[in-house]
Amino acid sequence: MKACFSKKSLISTMLCCAVLLTLMVCPWNPCSAENIAAEPSEDTTDDNMIRVTADRLVTDTQSQNAEFIGNVHAIRGTMTIFCDSLKIFYTGEPAQGTQEQLGTESIQRIVADGNVNIHFDNQTATTLRAEWSTKDQTIVLSGPNSKIVSGKNSISGSKITLHQGDNRIQVEGGNEGRVEAQFYSNEQGMPLKP
Repeated sequence: MKACFSKKSLISTMLCCAVLLTLMVCPWNPCSAENIAAEPSEDTTDDNMIRVTADRLVTDTQSQNAEFIGNVHAIRGTMTIFCDSLKIFYTGEPAQGTQEQLGTESIQRIVADGNVNIHFDNQTATTLRAEWSTKDQTIVLSGPNSKIVSGKNSISGSKITLHQGDNRIQVEGGNEGRVEAQFYSNEQGMPLKP
């Protein structure tokens, strides 16, 4: 049997492989999410880069997505994510040229599923599903008992929407229960900083 590839298909496949190989540089650390150091290493603080490690990777250049499956560990900027699966949706035409010019797609959406644990800005979030939208600048945590903890303070509900553009949080209850929040204050009555 003879395989037949178009030039565009071959370039797309090479581009996807190059980008994904670049993303998988970070070694897997099997320690629990609670034991992660608060400060990321110097080479992971770029918000334009995401590093992902997992047991398996499935890519679909036609649908423009890549799914990391099993023991997923991802780092983007100061955010660290642990989950069962992570699917990255991207757009853009593959660049034609040298290896340095490849990787010009844009990440549009990232979906983390199963036992999601996120560390960011001295906060920890736990949920069943988390979805980031770069266009809307939102992170939506969904599932029973989704929770964000900052120091001693916490907030939980079945759906938590973080609006990154204007630093708002919207929390909704559901069939699983009502919204719950715990806030602690110092002697002056002001909330404790995280």
